[in-house]
Amino acid sequence: MIIKPDAVKAGKVDEIIEQLKEQGLDVLAAEERQLSKEEAAEFYKQHEGTDYFEELLEFMSSGPCTTVVVTRGETGEGVVEEVRQLMGPADVDLAKENSPESLRAKFGTSARENAVHGSDSHETAARELAFFFPRLKIPWVPGTAPPIQRTLALIRPDCLAKHRDEMLEKVQEAGFEIAMQKELTLTREQAAEFYKEHEGKEYFESLCNTMSSGPMLALCLAREDAVSGWRDKLGPTELQEAKETQPECLRSMFSEEDAAHNPLHGSATLEEAEKELQYFFPKEKTLAIIKPNAIDSRVAIIEKIKEAGFNISLSKETTLTKEMAEQLYSEHKGKDFFEDLTGLMSNGPSLFMVLSREDAVSGWRALMGPLDPEEAKKENPNSIRALFGESMLANAVHGSSTAEKAQKVIQTFIGEVPEEEEEGGEGGEGATENGADGEDT
Repeated sequence: MIIKPDAVKAGKVDEIIEQLKEQGLDVLAAEERQLSKEEAAEFYKQHEGTDYFEELLEFMSSGPCTTVVVTRGETGEGVVEEVRQLMGPADVDLAKENSPESLRAKFGTSARENAVHGSDSHETAARELAFFFPRLKIPWVPGTAPPIQRTLALIRPDCLAKHRDEMLEKVQEAGFEIAMQKELTLTREQAAEFYKEHEGKEYFESLCNTMSSGPMLALCLAREDAVSGWRDKLGPTELQEAKETQPECLRSMFSEEDAAHNPLHGSATLEEAEKELQYFFPKEKTLAIIKPNAIDSRVAIIEKIKEAGFNISLSKETTLTKEMAEQLYSEHKGKDFFEDLTGLMSNGPSLFMVLSREDAVSGWRALMGPLDPEEAKKENPNSIRALFGESMLANAVHGSSTAEKAQKVIQTFIGEVPEEEEEGGEGGEGATENGADGEDT
C-alpha cells in the first residue's frame, strides 16, 4: 500500500496504519520516501499513454509518501482483496456514498487525491514489493499455497474428434481451471513454426502433418502447480513407455493403437508456457468508450478495467459532434433508438480507450455486462453496466463486437496505436471466435 502525498501532508499516516491494525492486518514495514518524477513514471508505467498520466506523476512526486507492507497471519491469504475493500472505490464521492467507513471515504478529497494506493492483484503486489522493498523477505510457511500458474494444453486433432467431452472432464477432475480455450485448425506452416525446435528430427514431418490435419483445442490451464501438474497427468511423451509404465496417464488412456504421436501436449516449463500461450492466445486490442452519462465515474470504471487485467494502451477524451456519433453507430441508422442514442453520445465528453489483453474483445464485453442495466443487475451485478448504467442507451460504456470493428473505430476516432503496443502471435489466425453480430450500443 502507498499512503499518498495528500494524506501524508495532512498528517494521516499514523491514523491509516492504526486502522489497518484494527482490521487484524499485520504491518511488516512502513517507510516514508520522496518519489522522483522518473520513479513515479516507472511505478505507474501501466498508465502511460492516458490523458491523466502527467498529472498523476506530478501529484505522486509532489511530496513524501509512505509505503507500507501489509499481510495477514502466516500466509497472507486474501490480503490483497481485503486491503482493496478497506480502501474503498477510487472515486472519493463514490466511496463516501457506498463505503463511508473506507480509507478513501475518510481521508480522500478527490478522484486523484484519494489518500491511498493498493495492489490490484497478487502479481502486481509482487512487482510493487520488489520496486519499493527489493531486499524484504516476506514470511512464508512451507505447505501454504504457492502462486497460481498457467500452462498450455493442446488436445490434438484425432483426440479432439473422438474424446473432446471426456478429455475436458478429466481436466476439470484434476483441479485445473480452464482460463481460456480456443478451437482452431493450424496450417502446415503454423505447425512447423510452433514445433520448429524439433525440425530435423525424423518425426518432424509426421508431427506437423498430424497437427494440421483438423481442428484442435488449445487450453490455458490454471492451477497452483499447473506446469508440473499437467505434465504429471500427461505421462511420458513416448506412447510405448506411457502404456508400459503409466497406463493410467492421459496419453496412455486416450491414444489410438496405431497412433504415430501422443494425443496431448503440455508446456515443459513456466517460460515455455508463457511463450506458447502467447502463440495461441495473442493479446488483442479492443475499443472501450465511457459514455457521457458515466464520465463522472471514470476513475471507478478505469479501476475495474485494470482489476480485470486490461492494459489501457491509449486514451482520449473527446466530445462527439452529432455527425461523429452517427458515424460511430452507423450500422444502427434507421432503428427507432438511433436519434436518441446519437443525441446522448453527443451530449457531453466521452472517454475513448484502447484496451489490450488476451481475449480483449470478449473479456471487455463480459466486463461491461448486458446492454440493459436492469438485466445486468440480475445476471452480472458486478458488471460495469449494473453498477453505473442508467438505461438501455445510457448504459455507461460501449464496446466493439469484434477485433476488426474495434480497429476501424480506433483508427477513425483515436488514430494509430504505436507499434510497440502491437503484441500477438500467429496461432490465433485460425481460431473459431464467438461474438455478437452487431456493434454494441
